[in-house]
Amino acid sequence: MKKAIEYGYNDIQDYNGNKILTKAASKNNLNLAKMLVQCGDDPSFLGDSKRNALYIFCREGNLEAVKFFASQPNIDPNSPNVDNWTTLMIAVKYDHYEVVQYLLTLKGIDINAKNVWNETALQQAKSERMRNLLIKNGAV
Repeated sequence: MKKAIEYGYNDIQDYNGNKILTKAASKNNLNLAKMLVQCGDDPSFLGDSKRNALYIFCREGNLEAVKFFASQPNIDPNSPNVDNWTTLMIAVKYDHYEVVQYLLTLKGIDINAKNVWNETALQQAKSERMRNLLIKNGAV
């Protein structure tokens, strides 16, 4: 794996601008994603849609993966995709309560960030439990 990364095979992108790392995340494959990062792949890579592995694992609801990628250098959990959706917004939209709880512990998380439609994470919440969690943590 290290040699493949040294030779740049991990940088090959598909028609959507995704590399192997973001494809591994979209398949919810933490083992492969971790191996790629541990062998030198860039965990902060943003494809054409500006989604990194952290964003994708937040969408998938994989708490272990979210913790791993949030702890990597140069990872900004507030980094928006092309529609200004953040990791928090996408985790809320898919009702991944434990992931949202964890994201809210991260320093500097912007609970009131707005996407291109001027919506916040609170507006994405489908359950009362999620809304209460967000409000308790400062969402307006």
